[in-house]
Formats: sequence, C-alpha cells, structure tokens
Amino acid sequence: MKRCSVIGVLSVVLAIAVSSVAFAQPAGRPGQRGPGMMGRVGMGGGMGGGEMMLLMNEEVRKEIGLLDDQVEKLREMQEGLRDEAREAFSGFQDLNEDERNARMKEWQTKTQERVKEILIPNQWQRLQQISLQVQMQRAGGGEANAIGDALGLSDDEKEKLQAKAQEISQELQQKIDQLREQAREDLIGSLTPEQQAKLKELTGKKFEFSEGFGGGPFGRGMDRGQRGDRGQTPRGDRGQRSDRRASRER
Repeated sequence: MKRCSVIGVLSVVLAIAVSSVAFAQPAGRPGQRGPGMMGRVGMGGGMGGGEMMLLMNEEVRKEIGLLDDQVEKLREMQEGLRDEAREAFSGFQDLNEDERNARMKEWQTKTQERVKEILIPNQWQRLQQISLQVQMQRAGGGEANAIGDALGLSDDEKEKLQAKAQEISQELQQKIDQLREQAREDLIGSLTPEQQAKLKELTGKKFEFSEGFGGGPFGRGMDRGQRGDRGQTPRGDRGQRSDRRASRER
C-alpha cells in the first residue's frame, strides 16, 4: 500500500517537472509519444496532476480554447509548484495511510484551485468533461469508480455499479477469448493440410492452465509427503550408502 502511494507522489513530481517545458512544445500525433504529451493523454484525475497532465496535450488545449497568456500562467504556476512539492511530500514515506491520503488530497485540491483560477468557467467545465472521459477508460474498475464519483452515488449504489462492471468485464473477456480462438483457427486454416499436421505434431495434446500461465517457485503446491520423499532419504538408505562407500574404500 505504501509503495503505491509513493509511486503516486513520484507521478505528481514528474508531472510538475515536465509540464512547464511541455506547455511550450507541440504535441505528438494521437497515439504517439511526443514532447507535448506523455504517451496517451492524461495520468488520471487524481494525484493532483490530472488536469495539468491533460493540459500538456496540445489537442486538449485547443479543445478548451486555451490562450497563449493562459499557457504562460500555467507554466509559471508549475515552476512555483516544484519547490512546494518537495516541501509538501517531504517525509511522505513516514506517514501512515490516512495521513498520506490526506496529504495527497490537500495537494490535489490546491493544484485544481490554481488551475481553475487561470481558466475561465467554460474552459474548466470542458476540461473536467475530458478528464472524466479519460478516467472512464481506465481498466480494473476505474470506469465504475469515475461514474460513481461524478454522479455522487451512495456507497451502496457504487458497490452495485462496481459489481455490474465486473460482470460486464467477465462477459467481455469471454467474448475476447472466443474471438481470439476463432482468429487462431482462421489462421491455422490458411495452412496446407501438411503444414497443419506438422503444427499439430509440434504442439501435441492441448494443455489447459487452471489459473493462467505462471506460478510460484518450484516446490510450492506440491504435497508435503512428495517433497519429503524427493528431498529426503530414509536413514536406512543413507546407512546402506555409507556401508557401501566404506567397503569401496577398503
């Protein structure tokens, strides 16, 4: 848990460090890494860096109608935030989880308020709309969380929405697996009968992993009795080997 929070802080500091330069440079084409954007748009709405990361993208700046003087003000703001970030997150690793969350929330609110002061109301509104769209594209339940927070749903409503999201995600994964299998069959079907026969010989009988590919270190999951049989030798056997070794030496 602590490691995730520290990574979040590093993301904030990284956003502050690069955005003052990125504001002055053109963005790359959509889907490409460019000096004006860090890979895909945005690192999320949280951590205090979401709005600034979005504004690093030239297409977002054009969409909300950001003016040159506003870009300059944002750059100056970010330059000032660098020193503030060092002070705000000093000793962050020594805080407990609640204290870290409170510190992050405070930083996020401060950053959002400063950005909001530079933008006019309709620019801020459009930026929030784009931010929500980005959050809704997150995997791992991020879409349900973003919708729940945006609509101000109760905890029970959020829980139901999250359960529905998981159900839909499982159904989607099943469809993806079916499409992948169909694509594989179509690909193999394009081979000659001789090539298909050779491939079948090379792959052998189909093997199904019960919990996906991978696993723990060797030995885990093995029956303890089996490990004992394999890793240990009964004393009688050791004694017999010792007798044989002594006989050879004589």
